[in-house]
Amino acid sequence: AALERWALRQADLVVADSAFAASQALALGVEHGRVRVVRCGVPPSTVLPPKVLEGFKMKFERPRVLSIGPLIPRKDPLAAARIVRHAATGLAGWHLRWVGGGPLLRRCRRLGGAVFLGRVGDIEKSWELSRAAVYLTPSRLEGFPLAVLEAMAWGVPVVAYRAASFPELVHDGETGLLGETEEELAGHVRRLILDAPLRRKLGEAARARALTEFPWSRTVEGTREAYAEAVATYRSEHP
Repeated sequence: AALERWALRQADLVVADSAFAASQALALGVEHGRVRVVRCGVPPSTVLPPKVLEGFKMKFERPRVLSIGPLIPRKDPLAAARIVRHAATGLAGWHLRWVGGGPLLRRCRRLGGAVFLGRVGDIEKSWELSRAAVYLTPSRLEGFPLAVLEAMAWGVPVVAYRAASFPELVHDGETGLLGETEEELAGHVRRLILDAPLRRKLGEAARARALTEFPWSRTVEGTREAYAEAVATYRSEHP
């Protein structure tokens, strides 16, 4: 933590990928004028033509709740398993699928009612996104959850905590559902499981927001501007 604070304070410009991450940098002592927010964009490989995406979702959607990320305590995969198990009580076929490896993989694979795939390639990850009905992120701390943005771009409604940077991506009741507790998240997942029209409505709005508000071109442009600003700042202070 001390090294992180030192590095941040030495920087001519700190580029944060969310307003939440920027607030964390400010809390560590970075001057307000030296922080810029450049949000991550939708990866180009995720942007499918609308008709193609609609065909994927109509043909391949399965009774699956998807999560993506490393299997580490902060991501809380054990909570994801509990949430989906509770949400899917009495509903045949519905289960959690988790894409990502890590130190908790062996422990997670001993759980019932969930499939932990480990690390997969981009093609298989896209295939999992195309078949997901709901995307669940059980983490409470993310600077910018890129996997959430990918799920939105695939037209998958998101369930997440109302914490950290999640409200910057997910508009509660419009592109997904946010909650305060594990029990509330389980209720949101069950609601989406039981209400296919709501899933489609939120998923379509999520995709529109991802492609409109978080295009890759905006990330590229913002990054270039940030570097140009950093260079200009350095030159002005070191003539």
